[in-house]
Amino acid sequence: MNYNSINYKSIKFIKSINKIKDLPKDKCIEIAFIGYSNVGKSNTINALSNVKKMAFTGKKPGTTKLINLYQIIENFYLIDFPGYGYSNISLKNRNKHTLFLNRYIKKRKSLKGIIILIDIRQKLKKLDIDIIKKTNKKKSIIVLLNKIDKLSNNKINQKKIYFKNEIKKYNKNINIHPFSSINSKGLKILKKKINTWLTLHKNI
Repeated sequence: MNYNSINYKSIKFIKSINKIKDLPKDKCIEIAFIGYSNVGKSNTINALSNVKKMAFTGKKPGTTKLINLYQIIENFYLIDFPGYGYSNISLKNRNKHTLFLNRYIKKRKSLKGIIILIDIRQKLKKLDIDIIKKTNKKKSIIVLLNKIDKLSNNKINQKKIYFKNEIKKYNKNINIHPFSSINSKGLKILKKKINTWLTLHKNI
């Protein structure tokens, strides 16, 4: 199979879970989408598949309350996590998701790539920094500065410099890419990155 020509329209929803044991067997390839509420994780998956309602989105932050699994091809999954920092569910469930995420990042062998989405209009926040710090060298990580459609080119460049300078304080090897799930700018780069991860681990 040519992993550089994956048909992303074939992405399909598999299931929603809230327990580690409900994940596929730990012998596959998984790419995790992580970030604060309302940064556009689900919309990014929709942009990848070119299907608007592939991943459920809502007007209120915190709509994604379960961990959603999407399959690209056999044994290759996208994992859409609930946004951290959401406030419209109980503290107990919020802590449960945080523990799940921490355990997943630390222990999950199938996790091969992490995509942190950040609203480019915001600043680098504590929980993003925590994830960056916790990610070991065996797991690839990129940052997508989403919602660039909201800013001018000049402002985008300023924010890129800001995030680059802030993130390198914690990890100098993280690639940062401007992105828009609305007009698909940066989508080709994202697909190329995912294809690279798949090629690197295709023998799993």
